[in-house]
Amino acid sequence: MAPPTKKLKLSGPVLPPDLWAKALDYLYFDEALPLTAVSKSFLREVPPLVKRLRVRSGESMAVSSVAAARFCGVEDVHVFSFTDSGYIAHDMGNLPPEVRLDEHTYHLDEATLRNVVPFLSNLPKLEFCYLGSPSTKESEVRATRFTRWSTTVEFGEHRMFHEEKVATLLESACLAFSQGRLSQQFALGRWVPSQLAPEGRRCMWKKNSDGAELECRMCNMLCQNIAPLDVMKLDDRQIPCIPESERMRIATSRNKDRCQSMLTDVLVDELVHLGGSAIVIPPDYSTEYRQTHCKESKCSKLKSLISAGANAKDGRIRQTLVERCEKGLDRPFGNGKPARTFAGGKRIMSIESYRRLEDLGFDICESDFLLVDTSDNRTNWHLFMFRKDKAQLDPEKARLAKERFQAAFNVDMEEVKQRIKRSIASGDILYLLTEMKVHWRLAEWLNISIADLKEHKEAVKALILESGSWE
Repeated sequence: MAPPTKKLKLSGPVLPPDLWAKALDYLYFDEALPLTAVSKSFLREVPPLVKRLRVRSGESMAVSSVAAARFCGVEDVHVFSFTDSGYIAHDMGNLPPEVRLDEHTYHLDEATLRNVVPFLSNLPKLEFCYLGSPSTKESEVRATRFTRWSTTVEFGEHRMFHEEKVATLLESACLAFSQGRLSQQFALGRWVPSQLAPEGRRCMWKKNSDGAELECRMCNMLCQNIAPLDVMKLDDRQIPCIPESERMRIATSRNKDRCQSMLTDVLVDELVHLGGSAIVIPPDYSTEYRQTHCKESKCSKLKSLISAGANAKDGRIRQTLVERCEKGLDRPFGNGKPARTFAGGKRIMSIESYRRLEDLGFDICESDFLLVDTSDNRTNWHLFMFRKDKAQLDPEKARLAKERFQAAFNVDMEEVKQRIKRSIASGDILYLLTEMKVHWRLAEWLNISIADLKEHKEAVKALILESGSWE
Protein backbone atom coordinates (compact mmCIF):
# COMPACT_ATOMS: atom_id res chain seq x y z
CA MET A 1 0.00 0.00 0.00
CA ALA A 2 1.45 3.33 -1.00
CA PRO A 3 2.14 5.82 1.79
CA PRO A 4 -0.23 8.81 1.94
CA THR A 5 0.92 11.90 0.07
CA LYS A 6 2.04 14.69 2.40
CA LYS A 7 0.56 18.14 1.86
CA LEU A 8 2.94 21.09 1.93
CA LYS A 9 1.97 23.72 4.43
CA LEU A 10 3.19 27.30 4.47
CA SER A 11 4.45 28.45 7.82
CA GLY A 12 4.84 31.97 9.13
CA PRO A 13 2.52 34.95 9.47
CA VAL A 14 -0.39 35.48 7.11
CA LEU A 15 0.01 38.95 5.60
CA PRO A 16 -3.03 41.15 5.04
CA PRO A 17 -3.73 42.24 1.41
CA ASP A 18 -2.41 45.79 1.91
CA LEU A 19 1.03 44.50 2.95
CA TRP A 20 1.14 42.12 0.00
CA ALA A 21 0.29 45.08 -2.22
CA LYS A 22 3.20 47.09 -0.78
CA ALA A 23 5.50 44.16 -1.51
CA LEU A 24 4.34 44.07 -5.14
CA ASP A 25 5.15 47.79 -5.39
CA TYR A 26 8.83 46.86 -5.38
CA LEU A 27 8.64 44.19 -8.09
CA TYR A 28 8.75 44.76 -11.83
CA PHE A 29 5.43 44.34 -13.60
CA ASP A 30 6.50 41.12 -15.36
CA GLU A 31 7.33 39.67 -11.91
CA ALA A 32 4.21 40.93 -10.15
CA LEU A 33 1.66 39.86 -12.76
CA PRO A 34 2.18 36.05 -12.40
CA LEU A 35 2.05 36.34 -8.62
CA THR A 36 -1.47 37.75 -8.73
CA ALA A 37 -2.74 34.37 -9.92
CA VAL A 38 -1.53 32.27 -6.96
CA SER A 39 -5.09 32.07 -5.63
CA LYS A 40 -8.54 33.46 -6.27
CA SER A 41 -8.54 35.44 -3.03
CA PHE A 42 -5.10 36.92 -3.77
CA LEU A 43 -6.23 37.88 -7.28
CA ARG A 44 -9.37 39.51 -5.95
CA GLU A 45 -7.93 41.36 -2.94
CA VAL A 46 -4.28 42.31 -3.58
CA PRO A 47 -3.78 43.79 -7.10
CA PRO A 48 -6.41 46.56 -6.67
CA LEU A 49 -4.40 47.84 -3.67
CA VAL A 50 -1.10 48.20 -5.57
CA LYS A 51 -0.25 51.90 -6.04
CA ARG A 52 2.88 51.70 -8.17
CA LEU A 53 4.03 49.61 -11.12
CA ARG A 54 7.63 49.37 -12.30
CA VAL A 55 8.25 48.30 -15.91
CA ARG A 56 11.61 47.16 -17.26
CA SER A 57 10.73 46.14 -20.82
CA GLY A 58 8.37 47.40 -23.47
CA GLU A 59 7.33 43.84 -24.34
CA SER A 60 6.04 43.24 -20.80
CA MET A 61 3.35 45.88 -21.34
CA ALA A 62 1.90 43.92 -24.27
CA VAL A 63 -0.69 42.20 -22.08
CA SER A 64 -4.46 41.93 -22.33
CA SER A 65 -6.57 44.74 -20.94
CA VAL A 66 -8.04 42.26 -18.44
CA ALA A 67 -4.59 41.42 -17.08
CA ALA A 68 -3.49 45.07 -16.81
CA ALA A 69 -6.84 46.09 -15.26
CA ARG A 70 -6.13 43.85 -12.27
CA PHE A 71 -4.06 46.79 -11.02
CA CYS A 72 -6.99 49.21 -11.15
CA GLY A 73 -5.75 51.20 -8.14
CA VAL A 74 -2.33 52.09 -9.57
CA GLU A 75 -1.48 55.80 -9.42
CA ASP A 76 2.21 55.78 -10.47
CA VAL A 77 3.92 53.92 -13.30
CA HIS A 78 7.71 54.01 -13.66
CA VAL A 79 8.90 52.77 -17.07
CA PHE A 80 12.64 52.08 -17.30
CA SER A 81 12.71 50.90 -20.91
CA PHE A 82 11.83 54.07 -22.83
CA THR A 83 15.43 54.86 -23.75
CA ASP A 84 18.85 53.32 -23.74
CA SER A 85 21.84 55.59 -23.74
CA GLY A 86 25.48 55.77 -24.67
CA TYR A 87 28.00 58.58 -24.55
CA ILE A 88 29.58 60.85 -27.11
CA ALA A 89 32.37 63.38 -26.69
CA HIS A 90 31.30 66.94 -27.25
CA ASP A 91 33.59 69.92 -27.86
CA MET A 92 32.93 73.10 -25.90
CA GLY A 93 33.26 75.83 -28.52
CA ASN A 94 36.87 76.56 -29.34
CA LEU A 95 38.31 74.94 -26.24
CA PRO A 96 41.19 72.49 -26.68
CA PRO A 97 40.37 68.83 -27.49
CA GLU A 98 41.18 67.77 -23.93
CA VAL A 99 38.30 69.87 -22.61
CA ARG A 100 35.23 67.78 -23.39
CA LEU A 101 31.92 66.98 -21.82
CA ASP A 102 30.26 63.60 -22.01
CA GLU A 103 26.70 63.79 -23.27
CA HIS A 104 24.04 61.15 -23.45
CA THR A 105 22.88 59.95 -26.84
CA TYR A 106 19.48 58.29 -26.70
CA HIS A 107 17.69 55.58 -28.65
CA LEU A 108 13.96 55.21 -28.11
CA ASP A 109 12.67 51.69 -27.50
CA GLU A 110 10.16 50.72 -30.19
CA ALA A 111 8.23 48.24 -28.01
CA THR A 112 7.77 50.82 -25.28
CA LEU A 113 6.63 53.45 -27.78
CA ARG A 114 4.12 50.98 -29.18
CA ASN A 115 2.72 49.57 -25.93
CA VAL A 116 2.88 52.27 -23.26
CA VAL A 117 -0.30 54.24 -24.08
CA PRO A 118 -2.55 51.17 -24.51
CA PHE A 119 -1.13 49.79 -21.26
CA LEU A 120 -1.72 53.02 -19.31
CA SER A 121 -5.27 53.20 -20.68
CA ASN A 122 -6.18 50.26 -18.43
CA LEU A 123 -5.30 52.15 -15.22
CA PRO A 124 -8.29 54.35 -14.27
CA LYS A 125 -6.60 56.04 -11.29
CA LEU A 126 -3.29 56.85 -13.02
CA GLU A 127 -1.80 60.22 -12.03
CA PHE A 128 1.89 60.00 -12.93
CA CYS A 129 4.02 58.11 -15.45
CA TYR A 130 7.77 58.46 -15.79
CA LEU A 131 9.44 57.23 -18.98
CA GLY A 132 13.15 56.69 -18.42
CA SER A 133 16.12 54.40 -19.05
CA PRO A 134 17.48 51.33 -17.25
CA SER A 135 20.07 53.57 -15.60
CA THR A 136 17.44 55.88 -14.09
CA LYS A 137 17.51 55.73 -10.30
CA GLU A 138 14.28 55.17 -8.43
CA SER A 139 15.15 58.09 -6.14
CA GLU A 140 15.33 60.40 -9.19
CA VAL A 141 11.87 59.29 -10.29
CA ARG A 142 10.40 59.85 -6.83
CA ALA A 143 11.97 63.30 -6.69
CA THR A 144 10.49 64.17 -10.08
CA ARG A 145 7.07 62.97 -8.89
CA PHE A 146 6.96 65.78 -6.36
CA THR A 147 8.96 68.38 -8.26
CA ARG A 148 6.60 70.93 -9.71
CA TRP A 149 5.95 70.49 -13.38
CA SER A 150 9.28 68.94 -14.34
CA THR A 151 9.18 66.85 -17.52
CA THR A 152 8.67 63.17 -16.71
CA VAL A 153 10.08 61.75 -19.96
CA GLU A 154 13.80 61.33 -20.64
CA PHE A 155 13.81 62.63 -24.20
CA GLY A 156 17.50 63.35 -23.80
CA GLU A 157 19.74 66.06 -25.14
CA HIS A 158 19.30 64.68 -28.66
CA ARG A 159 15.50 64.50 -28.69
CA MET A 160 15.59 66.67 -31.84
CA PHE A 161 16.64 63.53 -33.70
CA HIS A 162 13.50 61.72 -32.54
CA GLU A 163 10.79 64.35 -33.10
CA GLU A 164 8.71 62.11 -35.34
CA LYS A 165 8.64 59.27 -32.79
CA VAL A 166 7.98 61.66 -29.92
CA ALA A 167 5.19 63.31 -31.94
CA THR A 168 3.58 59.91 -32.57
CA LEU A 169 3.72 59.13 -28.84
CA LEU A 170 2.14 62.46 -27.88
CA GLU A 171 -0.54 62.18 -30.56
CA SER A 172 -1.47 58.71 -29.32
CA ALA A 173 -1.61 59.89 -25.70
CA CYS A 174 -3.68 62.98 -26.56
CA LEU A 175 -6.18 60.87 -28.50
CA ALA A 176 -6.53 58.40 -25.62
CA PHE A 177 -6.91 61.26 -23.14
CA SER A 178 -9.52 63.15 -25.17
CA GLN A 179 -11.53 59.94 -25.71
CA GLY A 180 -11.51 59.21 -21.98
CA ARG A 181 -9.41 56.04 -22.26
CA LEU A 182 -6.57 57.59 -20.24
CA SER A 183 -7.24 58.62 -16.65
CA GLN A 184 -8.40 62.25 -16.48
CA GLN A 185 -6.16 62.68 -13.42
CA PHE A 186 -3.07 61.79 -15.46
CA ALA A 187 -0.65 64.71 -15.79
CA LEU A 188 -0.16 64.32 -19.54
CA GLY A 189 1.22 67.85 -19.80
CA ARG A 190 4.36 66.66 -18.04
CA TRP A 191 5.17 64.51 -21.06
CA VAL A 192 5.54 67.60 -23.27
CA PRO A 193 9.27 68.24 -23.83
CA SER A 194 10.84 71.58 -23.03
CA GLN A 195 12.64 72.41 -26.26
CA LEU A 196 15.16 74.81 -24.70
CA ALA A 197 15.95 76.04 -28.19
CA PRO A 198 18.04 79.20 -28.68
CA GLU A 199 15.94 82.31 -29.03
CA GLY A 200 14.57 82.65 -32.55
CA ARG A 201 14.99 78.99 -33.44
CA ARG A 202 11.91 77.39 -34.96
CA CYS A 203 9.71 74.92 -33.12
CA MET A 204 11.03 71.35 -33.30
CA TRP A 205 7.64 70.17 -34.62
CA LYS A 206 8.04 72.37 -37.73
CA LYS A 207 10.53 70.19 -39.54
CA ASN A 208 10.41 66.65 -40.84
CA SER A 209 13.17 64.07 -41.05
CA ASP A 210 14.54 65.76 -44.19
CA GLY A 211 14.77 69.11 -42.42
CA ALA A 212 12.04 70.69 -44.55
CA GLU A 213 9.87 73.36 -42.94
CA LEU A 214 6.35 72.23 -42.05
CA GLU A 215 3.30 73.84 -40.51
CA CYS A 216 3.17 73.05 -36.79
CA ARG A 217 0.02 71.18 -35.81
CA MET A 218 1.46 69.73 -32.61
CA CYS A 219 1.32 72.85 -30.41
CA ASN A 220 -2.37 73.41 -31.16
CA MET A 221 -3.19 69.72 -30.75
CA LEU A 222 -1.57 69.66 -27.30
CA CYS A 223 -3.50 72.75 -26.16
CA GLN A 224 -6.78 71.31 -27.44
CA ASN A 225 -6.40 67.86 -25.88
CA ILE A 226 -4.41 68.12 -22.64
CA ALA A 227 -6.46 68.88 -19.51
CA PRO A 228 -7.22 72.66 -19.39
CA LEU A 229 -5.51 73.04 -16.01
CA ASP A 230 -2.34 71.49 -17.44
CA VAL A 231 -2.49 73.71 -20.54
CA MET A 232 -2.35 76.75 -18.24
CA LYS A 233 0.89 75.42 -16.76
CA LEU A 234 2.68 74.86 -20.07
CA ASP A 235 5.29 77.49 -20.94
CA ASP A 236 6.72 79.03 -24.12
CA ARG A 237 9.52 76.47 -24.31
CA GLN A 238 6.97 73.64 -24.49
CA ILE A 239 4.44 75.38 -26.76
CA PRO A 240 6.54 77.91 -28.73
CA CYS A 241 4.00 78.44 -31.53
CA ILE A 242 1.11 79.68 -29.36
CA PRO A 243 1.48 82.80 -27.15
CA GLU A 244 0.73 82.45 -23.46
CA SER A 245 -2.38 84.65 -23.66
CA GLU A 246 -3.81 82.42 -26.40
CA ARG A 247 -3.05 79.27 -24.38
CA MET A 248 -5.02 80.77 -21.50
CA ARG A 249 -7.94 81.56 -23.82
CA ILE A 250 -7.98 78.02 -25.21
CA ALA A 251 -7.87 76.47 -21.74
CA THR A 252 -10.63 78.65 -20.29
CA SER A 253 -12.89 78.19 -23.35
CA ARG A 254 -12.72 74.43 -22.84
CA ASN A 255 -14.01 74.61 -19.27
CA LYS A 256 -15.97 77.84 -18.77
CA ASP A 257 -17.75 76.64 -15.62
CA ARG A 258 -14.50 76.33 -13.65
CA CYS A 259 -12.63 79.06 -15.49
CA GLN A 260 -11.86 81.42 -12.60
CA SER A 261 -11.22 78.74 -10.00
CA MET A 262 -8.76 76.95 -12.31
CA LEU A 263 -6.94 80.17 -13.14
CA THR A 264 -6.72 81.09 -9.46
CA ASP A 265 -5.43 77.64 -8.55
CA VAL A 266 -2.66 77.98 -11.15
CA LEU A 267 -1.89 81.51 -9.93
CA VAL A 268 -1.46 80.28 -6.35
CA ASP A 269 0.66 77.37 -7.57
CA GLU A 270 2.93 79.75 -9.49
CA LEU A 271 3.40 81.85 -6.34
CA VAL A 272 4.13 78.80 -4.19
CA HIS A 273 6.99 78.03 -6.57
CA LEU A 274 8.50 81.47 -7.04
CA GLY A 275 12.20 81.30 -7.80
CA GLY A 276 14.95 81.94 -5.32
CA SER A 277 18.65 82.69 -5.25
CA ALA A 278 21.47 82.98 -2.76
CA ILE A 279 22.00 86.33 -1.07
CA VAL A 280 23.71 87.97 1.91
CA ILE A 281 21.71 90.54 3.84
CA PRO A 282 22.34 93.64 5.94
CA PRO A 283 23.41 94.82 8.39
CA ASP A 284 26.55 92.67 8.60
CA TYR A 285 26.48 91.06 5.12
CA SER A 286 28.12 87.93 6.48
CA THR A 287 25.49 85.18 6.44
CA GLU A 288 24.11 83.22 3.51
CA TYR A 289 20.36 83.33 2.95
CA ARG A 290 17.99 82.62 0.08
CA GLN A 291 15.88 85.41 -1.33
CA THR A 292 12.50 84.84 -2.99
CA HIS A 293 12.42 86.58 -6.31
CA CYS A 294 9.97 87.16 -9.13
CA LYS A 295 11.68 87.29 -12.51
CA GLU A 296 10.24 89.33 -15.35
CA SER A 297 9.22 86.13 -17.19
CA LYS A 298 7.40 84.87 -14.09
CA CYS A 299 5.71 88.26 -13.67
CA SER A 300 4.48 88.05 -17.25
CA LYS A 301 2.95 84.63 -16.52
CA LEU A 302 1.20 85.95 -13.39
CA LYS A 303 -0.10 88.95 -15.31
CA SER A 304 -1.54 86.69 -18.02
CA LEU A 305 -3.35 84.59 -15.43
CA ILE A 306 -4.87 87.65 -13.77
CA SER A 307 -5.87 89.15 -17.12
CA ALA A 308 -7.60 85.88 -18.02
CA GLY A 309 -9.67 86.00 -14.83
CA ALA A 310 -7.62 84.70 -11.87
CA ASN A 311 -8.56 86.28 -8.52
CA ALA A 312 -5.57 88.34 -7.36
CA LYS A 313 -7.25 88.88 -3.95
CA ASP A 314 -7.67 85.20 -3.12
CA GLY A 315 -6.79 84.64 0.55
CA ARG A 316 -4.31 81.90 -0.28
CA ILE A 317 -2.07 84.39 -2.09
CA ARG A 318 -1.23 86.45 0.96
CA GLN A 319 -0.81 83.27 2.98
CA THR A 320 1.61 81.91 0.38
CA LEU A 321 3.71 85.06 0.05
CA VAL A 322 3.79 86.32 3.63
CA GLU A 323 3.21 83.58 6.14
CA ARG A 324 6.02 81.26 7.07
CA CYS A 325 5.49 77.94 5.33
CA GLU A 326 7.77 75.11 6.43
CA LYS A 327 7.63 73.30 3.09
CA GLY A 328 10.74 73.97 1.00
CA LEU A 329 12.47 76.26 3.50
CA ASP A 330 15.56 74.09 3.79
CA ARG A 331 16.28 73.90 0.07
CA PRO A 332 20.09 73.70 -0.04
CA PHE A 333 22.57 75.91 -1.82
CA GLY A 334 24.90 74.42 -4.39
CA ASN A 335 27.42 73.87 -1.60
CA GLY A 336 24.93 71.71 0.32
CA LYS A 337 24.29 74.19 3.13
CA PRO A 338 20.65 74.78 4.12
CA ALA A 339 19.24 78.00 2.69
CA ARG A 340 17.15 80.14 5.04
CA THR A 341 14.40 82.09 3.29
CA PHE A 342 13.18 83.97 6.39
CA ALA A 343 15.02 86.37 8.70
CA GLY A 344 13.45 88.06 11.70
CA GLY A 345 10.21 86.27 10.93
CA LYS A 346 9.93 87.84 7.46
CA ARG A 347 10.47 86.43 4.00
CA ILE A 348 13.57 87.83 2.28
CA MET A 349 12.81 89.47 -1.05
CA SER A 350 14.49 91.92 -3.38
CA ILE A 351 12.91 95.37 -3.69
CA GLU A 352 12.57 94.82 -7.45
CA SER A 353 10.62 91.57 -6.96
CA TYR A 354 8.37 93.16 -4.37
CA ARG A 355 7.47 96.02 -6.74
CA ARG A 356 6.53 93.53 -9.45
CA LEU A 357 4.24 91.60 -7.11
CA GLU A 358 2.74 94.78 -5.67
CA ASP A 359 1.92 96.07 -9.17
CA LEU A 360 -0.09 92.89 -9.81
CA GLY A 361 -2.55 93.92 -7.11
CA PHE A 362 -1.77 91.32 -4.44
CA ASP A 363 -2.73 92.02 -0.82
CA ILE A 364 0.81 92.71 0.45
CA CYS A 365 2.76 95.67 1.85
CA GLU A 366 6.42 96.52 2.40
CA SER A 367 6.33 95.70 6.12
CA ASP A 368 5.42 92.09 5.31
CA PHE A 369 8.92 91.36 3.98
CA LEU A 370 12.58 91.93 4.66
CA LEU A 371 13.34 93.87 1.49
CA VAL A 372 16.90 93.91 0.17
CA ASP A 373 18.46 96.26 -2.38
CA THR A 374 20.21 93.77 -4.66
CA SER A 375 21.93 96.55 -6.61
CA ASP A 376 24.28 96.77 -3.59
CA ASN A 377 27.21 94.46 -4.38
CA ARG A 378 27.49 93.55 -0.72
CA THR A 379 24.34 91.43 -1.13
CA ASN A 380 25.82 89.51 -4.09
CA TRP A 381 26.41 85.94 -2.90
CA HIS A 382 28.97 85.15 -5.62
CA LEU A 383 31.14 88.15 -4.70
CA PHE A 384 30.64 87.29 -1.02
CA MET A 385 32.02 83.79 -1.57
CA PHE A 386 35.10 85.15 -3.37
CA ARG A 387 35.63 87.70 -0.58
CA LYS A 388 35.35 84.94 2.03
CA ASP A 389 37.84 82.74 0.15
CA LYS A 390 40.26 85.65 -0.15
CA ALA A 391 40.04 86.38 3.58
CA GLN A 392 40.83 82.71 4.32
CA LEU A 393 43.74 82.54 1.85
CA ASP A 394 47.04 81.52 3.46
CA PRO A 395 49.64 83.94 1.96
CA GLU A 396 52.60 81.59 2.42
CA LYS A 397 50.85 78.58 0.87
CA ALA A 398 49.65 80.77 -1.99
CA ARG A 399 53.20 82.04 -2.63
CA LEU A 400 54.65 78.53 -2.76
CA ALA A 401 51.84 77.29 -5.03
CA LYS A 402 52.43 80.15 -7.48
CA GLU A 403 56.18 79.45 -7.52
CA ARG A 404 55.49 75.81 -8.45
CA PHE A 405 53.09 77.00 -11.17
CA GLN A 406 55.67 79.42 -12.61
CA ALA A 407 58.39 76.77 -12.57
CA ALA A 408 56.16 74.16 -14.23
CA PHE A 409 55.05 76.35 -17.14
CA ASN A 410 57.79 78.99 -17.32
CA VAL A 411 55.35 81.86 -17.81
CA ASP A 412 55.25 85.55 -16.91
CA MET A 413 52.99 85.65 -13.85
CA GLU A 414 51.88 89.21 -14.59
CA GLU A 415 50.68 88.08 -18.01
CA VAL A 416 48.83 85.19 -16.33
CA LYS A 417 47.08 87.66 -14.03
CA GLN A 418 46.10 89.88 -16.94
CA ARG A 419 44.62 86.93 -18.79
CA ILE A 420 42.67 85.91 -15.69
CA LYS A 421 41.36 89.47 -15.25
CA ARG A 422 40.12 89.52 -18.85
CA SER A 423 38.50 86.13 -18.38
CA ILE A 424 36.70 87.26 -15.23
CA ALA A 425 35.54 90.49 -16.89
CA SER A 426 34.21 88.68 -19.97
CA GLY A 427 30.92 87.66 -18.35
CA ASP A 428 28.80 87.61 -15.21
CA ILE A 429 30.64 86.60 -12.06
CA LEU A 430 29.27 83.25 -10.92
CA TYR A 431 31.23 81.62 -8.13
CA LEU A 432 31.94 78.13 -9.48
CA LEU A 433 31.42 78.83 -13.18
CA THR A 434 33.86 81.76 -13.17
CA GLU A 435 36.55 79.48 -11.76
CA MET A 436 35.78 76.82 -14.38
CA LYS A 437 35.98 79.41 -17.17
CA VAL A 438 39.39 80.61 -15.96
CA HIS A 439 40.66 77.01 -15.86
CA TRP A 440 39.48 76.34 -19.40
CA ARG A 441 41.05 79.48 -20.82
CA LEU A 442 44.35 78.98 -19.01
CA ALA A 443 44.49 75.39 -20.25
CA GLU A 444 43.89 76.61 -23.81
CA TRP A 445 46.59 79.30 -23.52
CA LEU A 446 49.15 76.94 -21.93
CA ASN A 447 48.19 74.16 -24.39
CA ILE A 448 47.69 71.61 -21.62
CA SER A 449 44.79 69.48 -20.43
CA ILE A 450 42.42 70.44 -17.64
CA ALA A 451 43.69 67.41 -15.71
CA ASP A 452 47.27 68.77 -15.84
CA LEU A 453 46.10 72.19 -14.69
CA LYS A 454 44.21 70.70 -11.74
CA GLU A 455 47.55 69.73 -10.24
CA HIS A 456 48.06 73.49 -9.74
CA LYS A 457 44.53 74.36 -8.60
CA GLU A 458 45.81 76.08 -5.43
CA ALA A 459 47.93 78.43 -7.51
CA VAL A 460 45.10 79.16 -9.95
CA LYS A 461 42.72 79.81 -7.07
CA ALA A 462 45.17 82.25 -5.49
CA LEU A 463 45.69 84.02 -8.83
CA ILE A 464 41.92 84.32 -9.34
CA LEU A 465 41.43 85.81 -5.88
CA GLU A 466 44.31 88.28 -6.42
CA SER A 467 43.23 89.26 -9.93
CA GLY A 468 39.54 89.96 -9.40
CA SER A 469 37.76 92.86 -7.75
CA TRP A 470 35.25 91.29 -5.36
CA GLU A 471 33.79 94.40 -3.78
